[in-house]
Amino acid sequence: MGLRIHFVVDPHGWCCMGLIVFVWLYNFFLIPKIVLFPHYEEGHIPGILIIKREFWELCNKCNLMRPKRSHHCSRCGHCVRRMDHHCPWINNCVGEDNHWLFLQLCFYTELLTCYALMFSFCHYYYFLPLKKRNLVRNVYIH
Repeated sequence: MGLRIHFVVDPHGWCCMGLIVFVWLYNFFLIPKIVLFPHYEEGHIPGILIIKREFWELCNKCNLMRPKRSHHCSRCGHCVRRMDHHCPWINNCVGEDNHWLFLQLCFYTELLTCYALMFSFCHYYYFLPLKKRNLVRNVYIH
């Protein structure tokens, strides 16, 4: 048996998709040519609005515009700004937006691990010998 693809004809969905494509095309092509470039040539707007397009590049895997220094995560399937790595423990990419939170997670995990090791050490090397001593003392007393 092959995989069956279920296609639903939804006029409302096609209308919404057409509107989104229209807005995207309008913003990507017409706004720079009609609004930005003429006003830049007349000196009404700063050049930074025109230069900002140079800080973006096309991702060759997802074919979307992404900021420079972004990387495409093969596990998540999207581009992440200043990506460090994909962490399987949090099931998310570590990048510019959550790097500090990831470092906090690592710090508190290490702190709790040290806390647990301290209590394990106390249990095996202090409380168990103390318990054995009390058992031996109770045997001699009775």
